[in-house]
Amino acid sequence: MNNTKYTYAVARIRANETGLLTDTDYDMLINASDKESVIRILNDKGWNINAKHIYKSLEDELSKVWDLISESVPDITLLNSLITENDFFNLKAALKANFSNLPIDNYYIKPCTFDTTALTYAVTHNEFKDIPEHIRYTAKKAYNSYAENSSGQDSEIIIDRACLETCVSFSEKSGSELLKKIMIIKCVQANIKTAKRCLLRGKSVDFTKEALAVCPGIDNDELIETVNDDEKLIQFISKTPFSYMKNAVTESFTEFENFCYDYSVNLTKASKWDIDGPDPVVSYWIIKSNEIRNARVILSAKANDLTVENLRKRVRGINV
Repeated sequence: MNNTKYTYAVARIRANETGLLTDTDYDMLINASDKESVIRILNDKGWNINAKHIYKSLEDELSKVWDLISESVPDITLLNSLITENDFFNLKAALKANFSNLPIDNYYIKPCTFDTTALTYAVTHNEFKDIPEHIRYTAKKAYNSYAENSSGQDSEIIIDRACLETCVSFSEKSGSELLKKIMIIKCVQANIKTAKRCLLRGKSVDFTKEALAVCPGIDNDELIETVNDDEKLIQFISKTPFSYMKNAVTESFTEFENFCYDYSVNLTKASKWDIDGPDPVVSYWIIKSNEIRNARVILSAKANDLTVENLRKRVRGINV
């Protein structure tokens, strides 16, 4: 791929970076007196938050970012791993709603890589030939599991594993080293958490193996063998390309997740000086996604009278 084709996209992204939230903006948002003040600050920064439809407004903000990227890059499908997770979330939502006799379309999120109308038809008619290949087999397998077991647990395991493997696979075709690294980190993090949860819940080795995604650089058999012993787990991780995680893998799930997230964010710093490839575009998406995540956290906190001190711990400022 001729990465110089990204020069225009990077130029547009650079122009939009001036609107990113600063540390000062985050301080104002965190210290705002109420939800209405938060909405006013965000709208002054160019957002379009409707007080009556807050979460729909936040979803629309993220869709606008995706639209900007789609209009700017030469082939948006190469960056689909950025939003493929939403495809699999929508599959989960569709299956749950269908088997609970609820209106499916109420539970979809955007942006996603294909028209959800096709997914609704597929799930309600048990006919999956017209949905994209990357999700077709998983959708059929998860549907059958749900129908046979009258439970979504096994179905969700099927979907979660396929989601991770698909995101990694798509990122390998993206031409973005940053995107590949971030998706692999997400896969490793998820596998470690899943293996630990399976152990805590007394799941069998075979069950655990089925739940873990195939991930470059990680031997899942050895992970399963070592996950119940902190010292052995640290030794195992130290031998992998993810040795930088060794001091975090024994922390709580939340702390481990935060470590992996912060490490991924630090990877975006180097992309600031790349003007020819897709990495700055990936970096911008990550930052904007986190801004919207932070806005959601802050608005919820203000609605529920969370203290400023507690709120500050939940907000991730990543304007790099």
